[in-house]
Amino acid sequence: MEQTSSRTIRQGMCVRNWINANGYGTVNAIMGFGKTRIAKIISDGAIKKNPSKDIIAIAPNRITTDNLIKNLSHLVLSYSATEFSNILKMPSRYDDCQFVIIDEIHKFFTPEREKILEYFSEKDCKRLGLTGSTLSSEMKTKLAHYGFPVIDVITEEEAINNEWISPYREYNLAIPFPDDLKEEYANFTEKISKLRVKYKGVIQSYVYKGKPLFDNVDSMLRACLAGIKVESNYVNYNLICDSIAAKKGYTSKLRATNAYTKMIIDEWSPSRIHQDGKTYNNLVRERYNLISCNSVKLDTVVNIIKNNDVPTIVFNDSTLLAEKIGEALGNRAIVWHSSLEPKPYKDPDNEEYYCFKHGGIRLIGKDALRKIATEGMLSGKYKYLICVKAMNEGLDIPLLQQVITTAGDTNVMSYEQRIARGKRLDKDNEKKVCTIINCYHPNFMLNDKTVISRDYQKLMERQTESAHNIIWIDSVDEIII
Repeated sequence: MEQTSSRTIRQGMCVRNWINANGYGTVNAIMGFGKTRIAKIISDGAIKKNPSKDIIAIAPNRITTDNLIKNLSHLVLSYSATEFSNILKMPSRYDDCQFVIIDEIHKFFTPEREKILEYFSEKDCKRLGLTGSTLSSEMKTKLAHYGFPVIDVITEEEAINNEWISPYREYNLAIPFPDDLKEEYANFTEKISKLRVKYKGVIQSYVYKGKPLFDNVDSMLRACLAGIKVESNYVNYNLICDSIAAKKGYTSKLRATNAYTKMIIDEWSPSRIHQDGKTYNNLVRERYNLISCNSVKLDTVVNIIKNNDVPTIVFNDSTLLAEKIGEALGNRAIVWHSSLEPKPYKDPDNEEYYCFKHGGIRLIGKDALRKIATEGMLSGKYKYLICVKAMNEGLDIPLLQQVITTAGDTNVMSYEQRIARGKRLDKDNEKKVCTIINCYHPNFMLNDKTVISRDYQKLMERQTESAHNIIWIDSVDEIII
């Protein structure tokens, strides 16, 4: 990452604030500021002071762990959260640790990962947390509890004003829902709504440790299908279905002696509840498939890039749409997602297959392809990176000038991670202004009734905490280039 003197000074302030907090704290800095460099400064100092004691760095996944390995000293022991969770189960553990770094610490609040925070909170070691996401008050309280209190905050406004990250324009682009899919979508929505109404009154039926386990119908019906993991325990779907059935008056001895008891047997037996869970989840998935992958979104992405043909990353929720976009954009596009199977790939510079040094066509797996994609984007071999969720974080390609999202969930942090991919400063393009475009289907009318778009709802939910100005538009032509 290109360093500016003002950013270096500000990073030094973060280090001093951490030292003044006795070596316990979290730096909450906007993505692109250089959190990893702060970790390097502190860890290099710790190695110099006491090289015989362990320094551990932990990140949520393999991708972000590899970033730590690349940027920190080889003396720092770097692990993914899964790897370190497994270490904690072994008799021989890192009890002689002088310093731990937790990268993307906002992702360590799952029951399994929280055990890592708890483990180090009981050790006599210094602690540094790093995050670029908006933290809730509950998260801040938990971080303080485990000895990782927030000790410094670098906001997006501060970073843009000081030219540490690129300025940008962000748009929410409304794309009309495909006419040929409207009726099918509306039918899915109606069936989903009926199941939600049916189960609304029994959300609190299953009690775990003295409290209702579910606070919404969606999570309950998912659990009725496949069960649910709570803390370190797995609650089988049979227990949940049995509890709901009992709440409605069902017993195995109940007989259909009248209309009411027949209704209870037909509608509220454990097997029927389990089937409703299966039906509900299938309906939700099939409805979302209509939103996340359709020809209108494909054509829109191609049209956006045609109008602003710059290095672009496109985030999708559908691997099928990602593949279709890559095919439509040609050989300067590379598609990457975690479901890729090993296969041959052609080098776009010469249209020949990538081969082994000794000859023979290579079958390239997803890990090797990620490296080819990243290095190819940095070198200019590829111009468009088409991906799904796995590229949300740990990706540093400063020359990206455009970020397009075709769909997304309700997770605020995932949304922030995605759009941050285009905010890196590019030392070779000082006038860079990144364009961010969130494509979505708005509500639509069908038979004189308004049909609510889940695409629009999810967009609103993940942008709830956005403090910056987002421009709402109805046409690609309204995008300022």
